[in-house]
Amino acid sequence: MQPKEKYAFFDFDETIVSVKSMFAFKQALMSEQGYSPEAFDTFMQELKQRAEVFPRSEVNRWFYSTLKGVEYNFAKSVAKRWRHNLTSNVYLEQTCQKIQEFKQQGYQIVVVSGSARFIISEFLKELGISQVLCSTPEVKNNTFTGELIGEPVIGMQKRQSIQAFLREEDTTTRDLIVVGDHISDLPMLELATHAMVVNPDEQLKSIAHQKGWLEL
Repeated sequence: MQPKEKYAFFDFDETIVSVKSMFAFKQALMSEQGYSPEAFDTFMQELKQRAEVFPRSEVNRWFYSTLKGVEYNFAKSVAKRWRHNLTSNVYLEQTCQKIQEFKQQGYQIVVVSGSARFIISEFLKELGISQVLCSTPEVKNNTFTGELIGEPVIGMQKRQSIQAFLREEDTTTRDLIVVGDHISDLPMLELATHAMVVNPDEQLKSIAHQKGWLEL
Protein backbone atom coordinates (compact mmCIF):
# COMPACT_ATOMS: atom_id res chain seq x y z
CA MET A 1 0.00 0.00 0.00
CA GLN A 2 0.96 3.60 -0.58
CA PRO A 3 1.81 5.94 2.30
CA LYS A 4 -1.10 7.22 4.32
CA GLU A 5 -2.93 10.14 2.74
CA LYS A 6 -5.34 12.59 4.31
CA TYR A 7 -8.60 13.26 2.50
CA ALA A 8 -11.40 15.78 2.92
CA PHE A 9 -14.60 14.95 1.05
CA PHE A 10 -17.11 17.74 0.44
CA ASP A 11 -20.66 17.74 -0.82
CA PHE A 12 -21.08 20.59 -3.33
CA ASP A 13 -24.57 22.14 -3.52
CA GLU A 14 -25.42 24.15 -0.40
CA THR A 15 -22.16 23.02 1.18
CA ILE A 16 -19.55 24.79 -0.96
CA VAL A 17 -21.97 27.01 -2.90
CA SER A 18 -25.34 28.42 -1.87
CA VAL A 19 -27.14 27.37 -5.06
CA LYS A 20 -28.46 24.06 -6.36
CA SER A 21 -26.16 23.83 -9.35
CA MET A 22 -28.16 21.33 -11.40
CA PHE A 23 -31.32 23.41 -11.31
CA ALA A 24 -29.55 26.71 -11.90
CA PHE A 25 -27.75 25.17 -14.87
CA LYS A 26 -31.02 23.74 -16.22
CA GLN A 27 -32.61 27.18 -16.06
CA ALA A 28 -29.70 28.66 -18.03
CA LEU A 29 -29.84 25.80 -20.53
CA MET A 30 -33.57 26.15 -21.14
CA SER A 31 -33.17 29.90 -21.56
CA GLU A 32 -30.48 29.45 -24.21
CA GLN A 33 -32.64 26.82 -25.91
CA GLY A 34 -35.37 29.44 -26.27
CA TYR A 35 -37.78 28.19 -23.63
CA SER A 36 -39.86 30.66 -21.63
CA PRO A 37 -39.41 31.20 -17.88
CA GLU A 38 -42.80 29.52 -17.48
CA ALA A 39 -41.43 26.37 -19.10
CA PHE A 40 -38.70 26.19 -16.48
CA ASP A 41 -41.30 26.71 -13.75
CA THR A 42 -43.23 23.75 -15.17
CA PHE A 43 -40.04 21.67 -15.15
CA MET A 44 -39.42 22.49 -11.50
CA GLN A 45 -43.02 21.68 -10.58
CA GLU A 46 -42.65 18.25 -12.15
CA LEU A 47 -39.36 17.71 -10.36
CA LYS A 48 -40.92 18.62 -7.01
CA GLN A 49 -43.83 16.28 -7.65
CA ARG A 50 -41.41 13.46 -8.38
CA ALA A 51 -39.43 14.29 -5.24
CA GLU A 52 -42.57 13.74 -3.17
CA VAL A 53 -42.94 10.21 -4.54
CA PHE A 54 -39.50 8.92 -5.52
CA PRO A 55 -36.12 8.69 -3.73
CA ARG A 56 -33.66 11.53 -4.35
CA SER A 57 -31.49 9.15 -6.39
CA GLU A 58 -34.32 8.51 -8.85
CA VAL A 59 -35.08 12.22 -9.12
CA ASN A 60 -31.39 12.72 -9.91
CA ARG A 61 -31.60 10.08 -12.62
CA TRP A 62 -34.75 11.69 -14.04
CA PHE A 63 -33.05 15.09 -14.17
CA TYR A 64 -30.32 13.74 -16.43
CA SER A 65 -32.88 11.97 -18.61
CA THR A 66 -34.19 15.42 -19.55
CA LEU A 67 -30.83 16.19 -21.19
CA LYS A 68 -31.40 13.50 -23.83
CA GLY A 69 -30.57 14.84 -27.29
CA VAL A 70 -28.68 17.90 -26.03
CA GLU A 71 -25.17 18.35 -27.45
CA TYR A 72 -22.53 17.92 -24.76
CA ASN A 73 -20.29 20.74 -26.00
CA PHE A 74 -23.26 23.12 -26.03
CA ALA A 75 -24.27 22.13 -22.50
CA LYS A 76 -20.70 22.56 -21.30
CA SER A 77 -20.52 26.04 -22.82
CA VAL A 78 -23.85 26.94 -21.19
CA ALA A 79 -22.49 25.84 -17.82
CA LYS A 80 -19.41 28.00 -18.32
CA ARG A 81 -21.47 31.05 -19.30
CA TRP A 82 -23.86 30.49 -16.41
CA ARG A 83 -20.96 30.53 -13.94
CA HIS A 84 -19.39 33.66 -15.38
CA ASN A 85 -22.73 35.48 -15.61
CA LEU A 86 -23.40 35.06 -11.89
CA THR A 87 -23.27 38.52 -10.37
CA SER A 88 -23.47 37.47 -6.73
CA ASN A 89 -20.94 35.54 -4.69
CA VAL A 90 -22.40 32.05 -4.33
CA TYR A 91 -19.49 30.57 -2.38
CA LEU A 92 -20.13 29.76 1.28
CA GLU A 93 -17.24 31.54 2.95
CA GLN A 94 -16.93 29.29 5.98
CA THR A 95 -16.62 26.20 3.78
CA CYS A 96 -14.13 27.75 1.40
CA GLN A 97 -11.98 28.80 4.34
CA LYS A 98 -11.96 25.20 5.55
CA ILE A 99 -11.00 23.95 2.09
CA GLN A 100 -7.96 26.23 2.09
CA GLU A 101 -7.06 25.27 5.67
CA PHE A 102 -7.26 21.58 4.85
CA LYS A 103 -5.12 22.04 1.75
CA GLN A 104 -2.46 23.75 3.86
CA GLN A 105 -2.62 20.83 6.31
CA GLY A 106 -1.92 18.37 3.50
CA TYR A 107 -5.41 17.04 2.83
CA GLN A 108 -6.46 16.06 -0.66
CA ILE A 109 -9.81 17.69 -1.43
CA VAL A 110 -12.48 15.62 -3.18
CA VAL A 111 -15.96 16.82 -4.15
CA VAL A 112 -18.78 14.26 -3.90
CA SER A 113 -21.94 15.36 -5.68
CA GLY A 114 -25.07 14.39 -7.55
CA SER A 115 -24.26 17.27 -9.88
CA ALA A 116 -22.28 16.42 -13.02
CA ARG A 117 -18.69 17.49 -13.41
CA PHE A 118 -19.38 19.55 -16.54
CA ILE A 119 -21.93 21.61 -14.58
CA ILE A 120 -19.58 22.54 -11.73
CA SER A 121 -16.23 22.47 -13.55
CA GLU A 122 -15.74 26.26 -13.51
CA PHE A 123 -16.18 26.34 -9.73
CA LEU A 124 -13.76 23.44 -9.32
CA LYS A 125 -11.13 25.30 -11.35
CA GLU A 126 -11.55 28.39 -9.20
CA LEU A 127 -11.19 26.34 -6.04
CA GLY A 128 -8.24 24.36 -7.37
CA ILE A 129 -10.03 21.03 -6.95
CA SER A 130 -9.36 18.29 -9.50
CA GLN A 131 -10.82 15.20 -7.82
CA VAL A 132 -14.57 14.67 -8.13
CA LEU A 133 -16.94 11.77 -7.47
CA CYS A 134 -20.21 12.65 -9.17
CA SER A 135 -23.18 11.54 -11.23
CA THR A 136 -21.98 10.94 -14.79
CA PRO A 137 -24.43 11.40 -17.67
CA GLU A 138 -23.70 9.21 -20.66
CA VAL A 139 -22.53 10.94 -23.85
CA LYS A 140 -22.36 9.33 -27.28
CA ASN A 141 -21.36 11.19 -30.44
CA ASN A 142 -21.23 14.44 -28.45
CA THR A 143 -24.88 13.97 -27.41
CA PHE A 144 -26.45 13.08 -24.07
CA THR A 145 -28.28 9.76 -24.22
CA GLY A 146 -30.44 10.53 -21.19
CA GLU A 147 -28.82 7.69 -19.24
CA LEU A 148 -26.28 7.71 -16.43
CA ILE A 149 -23.02 5.79 -16.32
CA GLY A 150 -23.29 4.00 -13.01
CA GLU A 151 -25.54 5.09 -10.18
CA PRO A 152 -26.62 8.60 -9.17
CA VAL A 153 -24.16 9.85 -6.57
CA ILE A 154 -26.78 10.50 -3.92
CA GLY A 155 -27.23 9.20 -0.38
CA MET A 156 -25.67 5.78 0.17
CA GLN A 157 -23.98 5.97 -3.23
CA LYS A 158 -21.89 8.89 -1.96
CA ARG A 159 -20.58 6.64 0.80
CA GLN A 160 -19.94 3.79 -1.63
CA SER A 161 -18.18 6.14 -4.07
CA ILE A 162 -15.83 7.30 -1.33
CA GLN A 163 -15.10 3.72 -0.30
CA ALA A 164 -14.40 2.72 -3.91
CA PHE A 165 -12.17 5.77 -4.36
CA LEU A 166 -10.11 4.86 -1.30
CA ARG A 167 -9.75 1.27 -2.50
CA GLU A 168 -8.52 2.48 -5.89
CA GLU A 169 -6.06 4.82 -4.20
CA ASP A 170 -4.81 1.79 -2.24
CA THR A 171 -4.42 3.98 0.79
CA THR A 172 -4.21 2.98 4.44
CA THR A 173 -5.60 6.33 5.58
CA ARG A 174 -7.81 6.58 8.60
CA ASP A 175 -7.83 10.37 8.53
CA LEU A 176 -11.04 11.29 6.73
CA ILE A 177 -12.90 14.57 6.89
CA VAL A 178 -16.40 14.59 5.40
CA VAL A 179 -18.55 17.71 5.03
CA GLY A 180 -22.24 17.82 4.06
CA ASP A 181 -25.48 19.72 4.58
CA HIS A 182 -28.43 17.33 4.09
CA ILE A 183 -29.72 14.25 5.86
CA SER A 184 -29.03 12.29 2.66
CA ASP A 185 -25.32 12.98 3.31
CA LEU A 186 -25.49 11.01 6.57
CA PRO A 187 -24.11 7.71 5.17
CA MET A 188 -20.93 9.39 3.96
CA LEU A 189 -20.63 11.57 7.06
CA GLU A 190 -20.60 8.41 9.18
CA LEU A 191 -17.43 7.29 7.38
CA ALA A 192 -15.50 10.25 8.71
CA THR A 193 -13.03 10.47 11.53
CA HIS A 194 -14.00 14.17 11.54
CA ALA A 195 -17.51 14.97 10.24
CA MET A 196 -18.69 18.53 9.70
CA VAL A 197 -22.03 20.00 8.62
CA VAL A 198 -22.87 23.25 6.86
CA ASN A 199 -26.27 24.91 7.36
CA PRO A 200 -27.77 21.45 8.03
CA ASP A 201 -31.45 20.63 7.73
CA GLU A 202 -33.21 20.03 11.05
CA GLN A 203 -32.87 16.25 10.93
CA LEU A 204 -29.13 16.34 10.22
CA LYS A 205 -28.63 19.17 12.70
CA SER A 206 -30.11 17.03 15.48
CA ILE A 207 -27.91 14.05 14.60
CA ALA A 208 -24.80 16.24 14.31
CA HIS A 209 -25.50 17.66 17.77
CA GLN A 210 -25.90 14.16 19.24
CA LYS A 211 -22.66 12.98 17.67
CA GLY A 212 -20.70 16.11 18.50
CA TRP A 213 -19.96 16.99 14.88
CA LEU A 214 -18.70 20.46 14.10
CA GLU A 215 -21.21 22.83 12.50
CA LEU A 216 -19.58 25.40 10.23
